[in-house]
Order: sequence, then structure tokens, then C-alpha cells
Amino acid sequence: MDETRHGDLRERMAEASSLPAGDPERAAIEARVLDQPGELRDAWYALLDEAAATREALADVRPPIGLVDRLLEAPDRAPRRGLLGWRRLAVAAALLVAAVLGAAVLNSMVLAPSETETRLARLTTAATHEHVFDRHVSVETGDVTALDTALGDGLPFAASCPDLGDAITLRGGRCCQLDGKPVAYSLWRGESGHCSVFQFRAADHGLPTDAAPTRSTVAIPDDHGRTRTHEVVVWIEDGRGFILVADDRRLLPARFANL
Repeated sequence: MDETRHGDLRERMAEASSLPAGDPERAAIEARVLDQPGELRDAWYALLDEAAATREALADVRPPIGLVDRLLEAPDRAPRRGLLGWRRLAVAAALLVAAVLGAAVLNSMVLAPSETETRLARLTTAATHEHVFDRHVSVETGDVTALDTALGDGLPFAASCPDLGDAITLRGGRCCQLDGKPVAYSLWRGESGHCSVFQFRAADHGLPTDAAPTRSTVAIPDDHGRTRTHEVVVWIEDGRGFILVADDRRLLPARFANL
């Protein structure tokens, strides 16, 4: 990537990092960043951490009690200095009210994602990227127990494939990383495509020990520039985190059908 395009991407990274997790524009920028050298990825993660810290700081900011009411009453209490002066005061008060209320709305809506949601969104995008561009397996087997044993030798935790039902079959797996932390990867095959499952330790990423399954869609451009949408389910149980990425919603196990 030349310097001009490199600089343009950095500018867009700064803008996208402030967007909420799951925003299409943020996801598109994150997908581009994951294709770039490690320096850009580190810069992107630093921007996300900075945005999360800003959200936490803003969460503690509250307008003084009664401030909005006092601003709204200001034009009525101020001395009348002609129609123009009164209008200016009214406009100024209205703008201040909009700023105060706007900050509250921004904090509760645009800046709503928590630190946990931000970290999960980061892992979800990285996992989808791996699913699209790197499905190789170092251990080829259709036996879940055999795969867990083989992968466990190369991981600091015990690999454990989740129950995914009978609609998809195991093809194999490998040890890899997401966000620099160890992961047990397994590849599955169904009638309409592939599924990838990434198992990780929640503690490695500062995540809670349990989290109910959540389902989302993530769009990642492929090698030909075509953007495909993938179904993703994330959940955590007993400190073990799982990200399932599927080519098609029909590949999702029945337990996730109603998410």
C-alpha cells in the first residue's frame, strides 16, 4: 500500500473507531486493517481502546441537576433589551440545551457499547477474517475426541469442541491465535458450506466467565473484492469462549436457530 492510501486508511480508522460495534462502516474498515501489516493492526486496536476509555469517562459525566430547566427559563428571566437581543439569548439557551441533551443521547446511544462488547466485536471480526481466508487444518479427523486431544498438546488449555448437532460434520482443526492469544480452531462442513469454530479462554481477553449466545452478521470482502455476509454466534460458558462463523444461516445448529 502506498503512502497516500496508507494515510487515507489511518484517517478512516480514526473515524471508524468511534462508531459502535457492529456498525457496517466500522466492520468494513476493520476488515481492511486485518489485511495490513502488524503496525496498522496495533494502531487500530489502540484506537479502539482509546474509544472505549472515552466511553467509560463520558459515562460518569452528568449535567448538574436543574441545569436544563435553568437554561430553558433563561430568556424569560433576562432583562429585555429589544427583540433581537432576546432572540439571541433564546437561541443561545436552546443551543446549550441541545448540547447538554445531545451529549446525554450520544453517550447512551452512539457510545453505548461496553468494553465487553467492544472486545467481543474485535474477536468476532478477526475470527470471520480467519474463516474467510485461512481454513487450513493441521489435524484432519472427523472424531471430536481425537481432535481435542491433538490440539490440547499445543494449547495452554484443554480443547473442547462444543455440541453442534448432526447437520454439520467435523473436518479437522489446528492451533492458532486471535488478537495474539491462543485459540483452538476446528473446521466443519455442511450441505451449504463451511463453519469455523474458535475456542479461547475468556480471561485472556478480559471477558466474563459466562455470556449467553448472541448472533450477528459480519461482512468481509473476499480475495476477489466481493463482500459476503457470514452468520456469527458468540457465547461463553465456564470461562470458555466460542465463536462460530458460518457461510450460511442454514448451517447454524438448531440451538441457535431462534437467536
